[in-house]
Amino acid sequence: MELAKVVVLWCPNAVVFKAISTRATFQPPCNLTLGSDALLVDQQQLKALKQELAWAGLLVSEQF
Repeated sequence: MELAKVVVLWCPNAVVFKAISTRATFQPPCNLTLGSDALLVDQQQLKALKQELAWAGLLVSEQF
């Protein structure tokens, strides 16, 4: 068994959430969905994921 540090990526826009949660580019950093609007992201992969999302025109806020 192993513990990992994760970040919750909350995405209230259903279309954007579906694109992120199903696109192969964002796997495995987003490896578990929490309901219909949140994903768990491996903290070690967060920087790379932010860069991919920025490339797609999506910015990640540090707070809600």
